[in-house]
Amino acid sequence: MLCMFMRLTVNVAELKLSPDVAGATFMAAGSSAPELATVVIGVFFAKDDIGISGVIGSAVFNIMFVISVCALCAGTVCHLNWWPLIRDCFFYALSILVMLFAIYNEMISWYVCHLYPISSFV
Repeated sequence: MLCMFMRLTVNVAELKLSPDVAGATFMAAGSSAPELATVVIGVFFAKDDIGISGVIGSAVFNIMFVISVCALCAGTVCHLNWWPLIRDCFFYALSILVMLFAIYNEMISWYVCHLYPISSFV
């Protein structure tokens, strides 16, 4: 654990990242690591189709639990605007629909492969 912390510190210094950017970047990677491990174990070792439930379930967990704990630990009242919440929920639902459309017939073609990156720019 200490070795990982020291390596992250060196990476942040080499990339000349501010502490806020470094924290957000490595927190995002760290919160996705359990999802990646679960899906890799499920697909390659258990030979199970855990991919979709792993992705959707961990994303909901990250949205609900991690943000809630951050708000509880803030120590102050945070006045939030309604717009970011509605925007994020809309685009999250849109990305889930695009993903479900892409895997509906269990066959991915070239035009479907381009659907998700294009919808990400909308």
